[in-house]
Amino acid sequence: MTVDIGHAAAMILPRQLLCIQIQGSHFPVCDRKTNTGDEPFSDKTLIVTQTLYHDPERPSHVLLPIVSTSP
Repeated sequence: MTVDIGHAAAMILPRQLLCIQIQGSHFPVCDRKTNTGDEPFSDKTLIVTQTLYHDPERPSHVLLPIVSTSP
């Protein structure tokens, strides 16, 4: 599965760290996800676990292109 997050950019200076979060929703930007198939404002919700596999059978990766700031 490929997830396209669209255009994003950040300047990461030497000794800075980058954190990548894997989540199943983007509330409040998008309607909340109840994980039941019901409407977003349903009282019934389910807790889910997001799993990111990284082994020889499921080689997940994040592609981060580097753009030079030199002229």
